[in-house]
Amino acid sequence: DHSGGLPEARLVAETPTAPKKADPKWAELKTDHSGGLPEVKLVAETPVRPKREEPRWTEMKAGPGNLDTATTPEARTPRPSAEPHMVAIQHTPARPEPTWTPIGGGSDAPQPGPTPAIPAAAPVRHEVSVVFRPTWNPLTEAVDTHCCIPCLHTDAGAILGEDVLAKIGGTPATIQLDRMMVAGTMSALVAMGEAGTKGTLVLPIHFSSLKKMAFDPLLAAFSACPDAVRLLSLVIEVIGIPPLASPDVLMPGLELVRPLCRDLILRTSLNAPRLEGLVPMRPYAVGADLTEIPASERARTNLPQALARFKATRLPIYLWGAQRRQEVLAAVDAGAMVNGSALLPELTLPRKPMSVTAIAFKKMATAKPGPKG
Repeated sequence: DHSGGLPEARLVAETPTAPKKADPKWAELKTDHSGGLPEVKLVAETPVRPKREEPRWTEMKAGPGNLDTATTPEARTPRPSAEPHMVAIQHTPARPEPTWTPIGGGSDAPQPGPTPAIPAAAPVRHEVSVVFRPTWNPLTEAVDTHCCIPCLHTDAGAILGEDVLAKIGGTPATIQLDRMMVAGTMSALVAMGEAGTKGTLVLPIHFSSLKKMAFDPLLAAFSACPDAVRLLSLVIEVIGIPPLASPDVLMPGLELVRPLCRDLILRTSLNAPRLEGLVPMRPYAVGADLTEIPASERARTNLPQALARFKATRLPIYLWGAQRRQEVLAAVDAGAMVNGSALLPELTLPRKPMSVTAIAFKKMATAKPGPKG
């Protein structure tokens, strides 16, 4: 058609044939020469399928967690993320913290309380009581002092003194035993005060109990007796002193118990070296217990000579556990406090003071000895 202008080229389909799918970029070109220079227009003659949106941008339009408001069907169907590591973060729940159950407990188990300042000592699973050993005092020439002795009751009979420690075990049991001994002694002191009984109780405490952490629980037991009664009638005997221990090692423990009693005495072995080393600790007296010596050595011990070494300290001395008359007489001659089965047996309660002069003991030297000597 040449009317009105330049020739115009048109693309006309003469026969109904299926349109050939052309390259989309070239199928949209059309030439139009009307009115001037050739012009290339971009015309979409065939419906072109809209370009598929990126699913993650569709989800941003629809809003998080609400796929029904998306603009395309594809967006309504959740698709896995193209980034595998993001899938793990979105779909793997956080691992909960495990619930810890105490050993030996369960959901009904009691919750543990605060950690105690002092580790608890192993319990002594024995029936231990306190008995009282009458003791002769050379200053008053009377049996007016009683040593507190642990007594372990067994089916075979009663076990006394150091044999109790050998039976129940090591240091934890020793500390627990000391607590029981303090409690029993305080009860006896209170009973003496209420009854008006005069006299002195000697309470042995092992040196291992005089460490600050182990000694704190003993204070509650001491408080069961009024201060006035303790300061009048209680003597504390420290036993189990480490051999050759220096004053720097011993003094901190001794200072813990010194304010709780009238006097402080120190027990060592009969053949201990350097007895003069105990003097700086300022004890009221020093001494030994014969029951700590094996029977095989006891018969060979020169007791008067050993007691002379103790007297050289210029401190009052004592000798516990005399089982023969000669041992009692040796102690009396040396001016030592003395007790043991050769003097009087143990009592369940302290007795009133009984006067016994040194001369009365010396008369025993001329008496005929019994079967036990």
